[in-house]
Amino acid sequence: MEVVDIVKEQIEASHRKVVGLSKGVDFDNWYTIPDGLGTNVAWQLGHLIISKPFQLVIAPIERTKEIYDVIPFGEYLKRYGIGTLPTDKKEGSPSPKELLDHFDKIHHYSLRRLDDFDSTTLHFPTVVPHPIAKTRYECLMWSFQHEIWHCGQLSMLRRVFGKPLTF
Repeated sequence: MEVVDIVKEQIEASHRKVVGLSKGVDFDNWYTIPDGLGTNVAWQLGHLIISKPFQLVIAPIERTKEIYDVIPFGEYLKRYGIGTLPTDKKEGSPSPKELLDHFDKIHHYSLRRLDDFDSTTLHFPTVVPHPIAKTRYECLMWSFQHEIWHCGQLSMLRRVFGKPLTF
């Protein structure tokens, strides 16, 4: 099995887990920031919406403006990028349904772009500097590890809202 196939398989699994954990919180609570957690479901999903194409397309393959045609990427960067803070304001923010829709759209786009990935370049440096990964291989592997890391935060949010985890 090729590395890209393994990455795709793992990204599919982590994507399903993120969606399941997110949907497990009532949409009315997506913008609630529980005391002591400093985050909410909306920010977690919004952050993953921008990080997925960064991990799977921009850093390992190419810097592209095409992503701006898939979702309102610029708005998401401002709202959910590194250094941003979650907000409890629903007004002017994407709805939970929009966030889920955009998460699916960017997921499918990113996987489609991986079809073009040249696996002979896995040991090459990333195309765009990455805060953790130095090579394209490390970047692809971090993509699903990063999503699973955020699953832990989504799990904590579920517990705070009284939603038990089911496996």
